[in-house]
Amino acid sequence: MGQQIKRVLKRRRRKAYLTRKNEQVKLGLRPKKSLSVKSVKTADDDQTTAKKAVAKKAVAKKAPAKKAAKKAEEATEA
Repeated sequence: MGQQIKRVLKRRRRKAYLTRKNEQVKLGLRPKKSLSVKSVKTADDDQTTAKKAVAKKAVAKKAPAKKAAKKAEEATEA
């Protein structure tokens, strides 16, 4: 675990960073970002996600178990 003094230093650095950032916003050098904006999905996004899901299902198939393969060989021989 870290020492308690590091917590204080981190808070001090964070506070200084936020003040610098807010000053830049006030001067107009950096636009303020809103946190509540969500990206809008398009039809192309839905198609690409559907393709990815299909690809994952195709890859997820497992090889048959060894016992099952032996039984299949024995059945074909008999």
